[in-house]
Amino acid sequence: MSGCFSHLYGNTNVKDRLGRAIKTSTLPHALILSGPKGSGKRTLALEISAALNCAEKGNRDSIPCYSCNNCRRIFSGNFPDIKYLRRERDKATVGVEEVRIFREDMFLSATESDYKIYIIEESDKMTVNAQNALLKVLEEPPSNVVIILLAESLDKILSTVKSRAETLFLERFSPDEIRRYLLSTSDTARAVDKNSPDTLSGIIMSSGGRIGQALSMLSGKAAEEIRESRELTELLVRSFRAGADYSELYTALSRLPQSRLEFSEAIESLISAIRDIIAVKMRQNPPL
Repeated sequence: MSGCFSHLYGNTNVKDRLGRAIKTSTLPHALILSGPKGSGKRTLALEISAALNCAEKGNRDSIPCYSCNNCRRIFSGNFPDIKYLRRERDKATVGVEEVRIFREDMFLSATESDYKIYIIEESDKMTVNAQNALLKVLEEPPSNVVIILLAESLDKILSTVKSRAETLFLERFSPDEIRRYLLSTSDTARAVDKNSPDTLSGIIMSSGGRIGQALSMLSGKAAEEIRESRELTELLVRSFRAGADYSELYTALSRLPQSRLEFSEAIESLISAIRDIIAVKMRQNPPL
């Protein structure tokens, strides 16, 4: 089944597993796709939707075909039997009422496809009551309904929900894989590589193995944010060295961002830098 999901980068084991399940009609009614932001969760959810509803799935080993009417409409976002539940921008969580409305739609007949697909983005942001509301349909799902939960972290998903869905973990990509992907798909990446190869390398290294993250960082503003983040990380690391003056540490710490999200990203960058330092100390030419 290695030919399945041929437009999806990497994650060979996941693709093989899903391809076999779809071809043998043994795909679970609920899936949790787990991985960091930008790791391809939304892309894989669409690939699964297309494979299930591909008009050619019974005639070929590799699915989806990407060329039949169903596939084209699914990837263009014009398919009525794929529904999304997204967190509203002004809200920190997905509430119980939103899930109830989403759940009710699952019991309606499909408009024109074999399978109705329900994709819940940021499912780890659902409240406990919202997850319990979803649990009812996970226990007794309607026929030909597949529910796909996307999550960066599984810690906030109830064990009762996790036990009723199959979890698939998306892998991070190597720097070489990300570079090949960017240069083969993005005019902006090719222009950046031509004018400033070091900038593109910095974007790739700062993406944390996430293609989506690398794509989002290709803008001029994002590149400047990367430069500032790397400067802060270097400042922090230097302030920790033996013999450093206390004022250096104070200056570095005072530059840490105040918002929780930005602070978390700064600490993650610092941890990555310390990991790289240890790797360099332990071996020659380590993967950084």
